[in-house]
Amino acid sequence: GGMCGYDPSTEGNDALTEALFPLLVDSGKSQQDLEGIIDRNAIMDSCMPKEFPGAWGVENVAVEPKFRGRGITDHLFERALAEGRGEGYERAQIMCLNGNLRAEAAWRRAGFELRADYTSPSFQQMFGCPGLKLLVRDL
Repeated sequence: GGMCGYDPSTEGNDALTEALFPLLVDSGKSQQDLEGIIDRNAIMDSCMPKEFPGAWGVENVAVEPKFRGRGITDHLFERALAEGRGEGYERAQIMCLNGNLRAEAAWRRAGFELRADYTSPSFQQMFGCPGLKLLVRDL
């Protein structure tokens, strides 16, 4: 299994977009390709919960199917949340696709509570689910 923790203000989606877009422009992609990337990013951003102020980010949670149900996610949360506390954070945030009931149950089991639920028809069309949820907990 795996999980990552990070500072959303310096390593979150906005920082990623800011770092990657100049590279895409320099990559030789056509104007049409770049416009498509911008359009898809705008759809993603329409349902991307804005970071919860001052919260440690947790994401990219995965456990190989044959090892699920053995408490691995709980152990990964312990480590990732301890890292956030060690960095001085008082809260943590995590997102999940709207409708990913297994993930949302794991997040709630780890003490996260729903803070925002973003949906859009364009997001539904592009990703096959209504949108994204933001869950937050104290550390």
